[in-house]
Amino acid sequence: MITIPAQQRSEEWFAARRGLPTCSRFNQILTAVQGKPSSAQDTLINELIAESLCPPEEGFIRPASAEMEYGMKLEAEARCCYELEYAREPMSEVGFMLADCGMFGGSPDALVGESGGVEIKCPNASTHIGYFRAGVLPSEYRCQVHGYMVVSNRPWWDFFSYARNIPPFRVRVPRDDFTAKLEAEVLSFCERYNIARAMFDLPPVGSASQQEAVA
Repeated sequence: MITIPAQQRSEEWFAARRGLPTCSRFNQILTAVQGKPSSAQDTLINELIAESLCPPEEGFIRPASAEMEYGMKLEAEARCCYELEYAREPMSEVGFMLADCGMFGGSPDALVGESGGVEIKCPNASTHIGYFRAGVLPSEYRCQVHGYMVVSNRPWWDFFSYARNIPPFRVRVPRDDFTAKLEAEVLSFCERYNIARAMFDLPPVGSASQQEAVA
């Protein structure tokens, strides 16, 4: 794992991840429920190439949705709650982390010691209650959470949901067969993606020239 100390949503952070498959988009590579190659792979390839060829103008920051704004306001509070209740090792923040191969990465909410990490969500109350009642990792975040383990090569990752005035919900997700399947499919996707990038004279992701291009 290669860590890049850029503040999330900063210009440096956008540059570090530009044109790379990231954990939040791994559900476009592998389906969360059936664990099969997603039909959205070609769409993601097109989006990533467009992102590489047409980066946003300097100083442009993508607007956050109302739900994202609400989540960001509560995130520090949620992080404190998680740390007090569940963290048994020191927590650290990382702007962006790359897999050792340099071909894909992710932006974790926090690393926990040397063994795991946590994905923090601050949804609206009814959504949070739904997570709490189900008691399992929500399928919409399955690829993202397992993706962080693929990128970091860590053995577990926590999913933590927080809403004020309601008990928090945490589930620990260990590496398993789905993690291995996701890793294999992401690597296969990157091979196809690099073939497509060559059609537009873009260097392959993971290469020194590609990393210099977004630096």
